[in-house]
Amino acid sequence: MKKVIVLALLFLVFCSPAGSGSSSSAQGPNATDPTDVASTTSDRPASYDDFVAQTPGSTLTTASINSMTDGWFPPGVYTVDNPVYINRSARLFMHGGDRIATRIVPKNPGHPMFIVEAATIIDVAGLAFEGYGGIGGTTLNDITWQFRNTSPVTFEMLDCTTDFSYMDIEGPGTFTLQGTLPKDRGRVNSPIVINNPNADFVMVGGDINSGVATPRGAFNDPTQLFHVWQKQGRLRIYGTNFEGAFGVADVRIETGSALGPHVMTWIRSEGSNTYKVGTLQNALLYVPSTPNQVNVVVQSCGSAANTGGYSLNHFVDYSGAGTLWLLGNTSMVVSSLVVGTANRGATVVAIGNGFRGGNPISSYSFPITGATIIAAGNEWRHKDVTGLSDLPYTRRITPESNISTVSPPVIPAPTFIDRPVLNAALKGMYDAKRDCKARGDGVTDDTAALKCLANKGKLIYYPAGTYLVSGNGTGFCNHALGLTEWGPGGWIAGAGKNRTIIKRTGDGNVWSTDGAGFLTVQGITFQGPAYTSNTKATVDIEFNPTYGFATQELQFYDCAFTGGKYAVGVNLVGTAQCSENMYINSSFSNAKYGLGVGNFNAFNNLVYSGSFSGNVYATGHGEEGQQGGTWGIIHGSITGGSGYDFNMALSGGNEGLYFNDLKTNSNGYWSRVGTSGYYMMFFDQCTLSPRSASNPVFNTAASGGLFFLGSTMPSGHIQMNSSVGSPHLVNLKGNIPYWSSNVIGATTYEFPH
Repeated sequence: MKKVIVLALLFLVFCSPAGSGSSSSAQGPNATDPTDVASTTSDRPASYDDFVAQTPGSTLTTASINSMTDGWFPPGVYTVDNPVYINRSARLFMHGGDRIATRIVPKNPGHPMFIVEAATIIDVAGLAFEGYGGIGGTTLNDITWQFRNTSPVTFEMLDCTTDFSYMDIEGPGTFTLQGTLPKDRGRVNSPIVINNPNADFVMVGGDINSGVATPRGAFNDPTQLFHVWQKQGRLRIYGTNFEGAFGVADVRIETGSALGPHVMTWIRSEGSNTYKVGTLQNALLYVPSTPNQVNVVVQSCGSAANTGGYSLNHFVDYSGAGTLWLLGNTSMVVSSLVVGTANRGATVVAIGNGFRGGNPISSYSFPITGATIIAAGNEWRHKDVTGLSDLPYTRRITPESNISTVSPPVIPAPTFIDRPVLNAALKGMYDAKRDCKARGDGVTDDTAALKCLANKGKLIYYPAGTYLVSGNGTGFCNHALGLTEWGPGGWIAGAGKNRTIIKRTGDGNVWSTDGAGFLTVQGITFQGPAYTSNTKATVDIEFNPTYGFATQELQFYDCAFTGGKYAVGVNLVGTAQCSENMYINSSFSNAKYGLGVGNFNAFNNLVYSGSFSGNVYATGHGEEGQQGGTWGIIHGSITGGSGYDFNMALSGGNEGLYFNDLKTNSNGYWSRVGTSGYYMMFFDQCTLSPRSASNPVFNTAASGGLFFLGSTMPSGHIQMNSSVGSPHLVNLKGNIPYWSSNVIGATTYEFPH
């Protein structure tokens, strides 16, 4: 459960004064999807050198926006004389320094802020887009971005917030949100509405929440309130967190798409968090009654929590006529996987899911009518439901189907969107050498200068150089180091990870925080001593409830983390928070753990195009006593590890780990024989090439299961000897020779490649 303190403090921040296009073709539900959302246009700035600084307090008009190419917005308030009509053939980049303190607000009520009529690529980053009146406003259905274009546009929103308003996608193109926080504040039906058959909407990372405890005005119908509402077009979501839903589901999907199946992957839902309207229970996904072929893939998702009592909760409410794929999901708070009244021809394929349940028979777990059910390898929590302690605690749902004919879609994940390189401090930024006299020569101890910089402000630039830190080291909002409150927002940048290096001398952290959130860090190498002589994390991300702001949603771009017991440690000793952090185009090397994620509340830590090299363990829960946090890797590699790739804790872990397009040649992948925990690990289009096939590459006593989709593992065997559960292993459309003969202690399910 996430702390409400995040929402409360964002209220204070907002009301205080502030100083990749792709082509797709029609596909069936079993097709492989070649879509990639990274813009293929070369019309993209390589650096911030030519960005033109705007003046805080200025007004943005149709003329000023259409004459802009690359705009830099220092923190402050910018008023839009709305509606601003965007009609242009050149690119438009609008980048701000702080997604909390760089505010874009409308002047006129009742009109969209921006209306896109024509454009090639629009990229916005580090900005806060608000509805009319902000937190004190009373208007409903305010629109920040409305797309009325008739030709495709590429729209990218990185590290932004949208508040009191919604994005209205009525035109064709590719629309990508990366590391962004949309909030409706109870003043719109949904902060994201997709309503064009050729709109391809993608969201990676970030968090969507309502932001208030009750909806405003007429928004009291739970069947009309959602975090994302698809009417036409395609929807793909990866690694996002949902919370505070008012309605019957987080996501509403009404129609199928010729662009391919809808995809919901590694989403962590907290459901209503008591914010629900009325008595209806909410689900992760709602498909209303329609004869339309609505094909949806829901895989490696977790929870869909609701405080109204698990006996009425469900994972999906589906009344379409297409195929619903439920693959490798886990939820300890729902009693049934899917409900609804399906239309003729509907099929539900449920394989390898784990959930609380209420009865071991399929009719109770799938109380949907009118659909063909194909189900195998699904488990329910016998101990939690009955209160009995007789083993096994998790048990198979029966009867099970023959899955030899199923062929799920194998869909490549989207490609990350990077930010331009920063070669010099922009207007409003503090420069380490200019403003705090840091030397950056690799010889001088710059600890005092970097502490000076941390206390200056929230826009910080480290020019190219090597900065040495010692003693207590440096950090941001780390009260143990005597640093001031950091709180939400900010941008810390170097000249690129190969040019700006902050290096530790002696045992200790290079960089640490116990209360920074919604912060972007870019272009820096954090170099700690080798783990054999360093007992600390090189970068330490913690949460201290004594001091206020919740640590979460830190986005790292083009960073390198090297050395230390943990190259990056996340909530290793804390009790909450530290979720939804992203590591984009970054590397982890020469540590005992490349990425250590501790406390159970540190969920959805996503490595998005990253590499791990020379670590003992690539990732794991660490050794500081915490357990249960979750992480994922999309487009990554692991090389040169001396241990296993994943070192999970002794117990915990009720939500899943997700890996997509991961290539690894390690000794093995997971060895933990003493655990009684429940784990779900999903390998999607991964290549696992163990250096040694003589030992079990997976060896554990955990319950739960491993799910391989379109993945390859040419050698190695798997051992899962659980005394407390009924572990399962699934191989769909993969290349894993001798599958059944190489698995010990688990029930196997396979549809060969």
